[in-house]
Amino acid sequence: MSKKLNLNWHYHRFIAIALTLSILLLNYFLSFSHTASLIFLTLLIISAIPHGAYDWIEAKHRFVNFFSKGFVWFLLIYLLLGLSFILLWLVAPLFVLITMLFISAYHFGLDDNLSATKNWRSNSIYFMREITFFNLVILTHEKVIVTLFAQLVGENKFATIQAFLINWHLPMLIITLSFIVIVFYSQRKNKYHLLEYALLLSLFATLNPLLSFATYFAIWHAPRHLLKATTQYPPKKGQMIIILLVSVVTCLSAGLIFMLLTNVVSLEIAWLRTLFVGLFALTVPHMLWRYCV
Repeated sequence: MSKKLNLNWHYHRFIAIALTLSILLLNYFLSFSHTASLIFLTLLIISAIPHGAYDWIEAKHRFVNFFSKGFVWFLLIYLLLGLSFILLWLVAPLFVLITMLFISAYHFGLDDNLSATKNWRSNSIYFMREITFFNLVILTHEKVIVTLFAQLVGENKFATIQAFLINWHLPMLIITLSFIVIVFYSQRKNKYHLLEYALLLSLFATLNPLLSFATYFAIWHAPRHLLKATTQYPPKKGQMIIILLVSVVTCLSAGLIFMLLTNVVSLEIAWLRTLFVGLFALTVPHMLWRYCV
């Protein structure tokens, strides 16, 4: 890790801690309603879109210009992967949802790995860290999660999801507690990592699942990814306009999908599916581009 990136991450951690504590305090005193949580989720996810849009700048650095054969292939494969995910979701939504939770945990873990030397051991620790966040949300907000998952994959799956979580409650609790002990032990020499982990555990355990995910995604994950990308591939003059354009097109596409979904489901379900399915669909090519190309 470069000294510049290490310093930027250090500053970011303190800002993220301050913002997270502020959100926790606001929720404690104001108790955000479900509608407020949806609005907050939407705003935070929109603010995090540029970190994915920066993939286009990375591609520009690697393929020299936007008209090269390499960049055209990047564009086609990127869009086809996202579209393929959406089609797969339509066929087997519950399977895809569970799979994406694990893929997201792996992706977040790799990006949030602050170890000086990245290897299979440190990556495994951060994967465990992300799994504890997902499990903790389910264990502490089970009813909300069952309803949310049913809204995403189809309300006819409500009983199936509920039965699954009930059957796996004890194993999830054992896995979560074990992973928490392992993560704390492995990071015992770094007080900043421990503070961050403890704060995020509190975030996911106490805050509404929509709010906790939005806070983590937009305040912790996206800025770190963007810091890493801009350090590795510094933006040149005029390239920030490209990020803005890609972000606007993404938002407009989401708005179109939302309008189409409102013809078959309620406004709330349409908005949740637009946000999460769209986010997952972008995560697949985003992650493959980041780590496999």
